[in-house]
Amino acid sequence: MAKENYVLLSGQVCREPTVVSADDGTLLKAYMIMKTIRRHYVRENIAEVSNSRTFDFVPIASFSPECIKIIKTIRENDFVELRGVYTTKPNIKKCFCSVCGEEVISQGVATFITPIFIRIIERARCAEEPNGYNLVEGLTKLKTQAEISNCVKIIGNLCREPERIITQNTVITQYQLASNRKFLIKEDDPEARTDYPWVKSYGAQAEMDINALHTGSLVFIDGCVQSRRIPVNRMCSKGHPNPVEDLACEIVPYSVEYLADCILPEPEEKE
Repeated sequence: MAKENYVLLSGQVCREPTVVSADDGTLLKAYMIMKTIRRHYVRENIAEVSNSRTFDFVPIASFSPECIKIIKTIRENDFVELRGVYTTKPNIKKCFCSVCGEEVISQGVATFITPIFIRIIERARCAEEPNGYNLVEGLTKLKTQAEISNCVKIIGNLCREPERIITQNTVITQYQLASNRKFLIKEDDPEARTDYPWVKSYGAQAEMDINALHTGSLVFIDGCVQSRRIPVNRMCSKGHPNPVEDLACEIVPYSVEYLADCILPEPEEKE
């Protein structure tokens, strides 16, 4: 079966990256958030947002010593370009109950981009880089990159039935893909060969998706990463709710190509 999981990001690093090292100095993990921008032509049928731009805050995580060495040199507000893969991974999430102080542990899924290649393309202005750009110039630069700042191409099979959501503004279809890895992440569990991204389509594309797709359908998606903060209540063993925020990421298609096991409309007969 064809495999594709390609992510291209160009944007601004929101804060100093976090780098984790072992006691002996071995680089174990690096984490950062990139601010990217995308156009709303994924919702071109909605006039009020058709020409707007949206900023997305995309999590980046690397376990590769080569990439971590580069990430370690990145500073807040630097411009970075990377090529990577959309990655999902089981994750244990922790917080402490605000009422009784108990540690609350829950199973979750971490969604992030694993870089294959990463580089700094421009430095923010600071004492060490007096000729770098300032934040106003950085925002202007980011706005010119909407066409290349946030790009995803992925092939996968639906692993559950799509769900239709109707809001005041538009129709939404959401579904989850099982996408086999084309790129082997050496530092990951060798048994982990599949990622499970969520997809959320809007408007006319959502209408086509809900009619064409079902469990097992194979699709190719050309789209972008959408990020949003979602409220979650984590309950301690005594039943106390603990409201926290999770960063959720999903893929929003610019286009969906139906490759196999899809219900397509019958072609109109010509007289």
